Amino acid sequence: TVMVTTAAVTTFVIGPRLRKKRQLALKEGRQDLTPEELSQFDGKEGRPAYVAYEGNIYDVTKGKLWKGGTHAGKHLSGFDLTAALKQAPHGGDNITAMPLVGRLVSPAQMEKKPPHVRVFYLFAYMNLALVFLIVFVISLWRWW
Repeated sequence: TVMVTTAAVTTFVIGPRLRKKRQLALKEGRQDLTPEELSQFDGKEGRPAYVAYEGNIYDVTKGKLWKGGTHAGKHLSGFDLTAALKQAPHGGDNITAMPLVGRLVSPAQMEKKPPHVRVFYLFAYMNLALVFLIVFVISLWRWW
């Protein structure tokens, strides 16, 4: 019953809150992302294509040369292209002309997670621990 309760709370309460918060941030058009979060915006399967350049994140989704989240077959969206643009035949002006989305921040700079996010992770790990415990008990029972 504990697993069912935590799964229900996570699915029907915490999950929708997390999605709503993420959608609100996208609607506002400004968001700070870590490199890990930026990698989710790769321009594939309908996701927006974002790239970072000099600490800022730009939306290249509608860029003519960024079809499918790739540029010239070499550069992928979802990454920091600051070093790559130093070797490009063009400067960073092409990137900075795109819509600014937010800033690229290190995980240490991100604010403390809100309570509902921490509860989500607590329930997820608690369910995982319970599954391992149940499998362990069943294994011991069958072994003896």
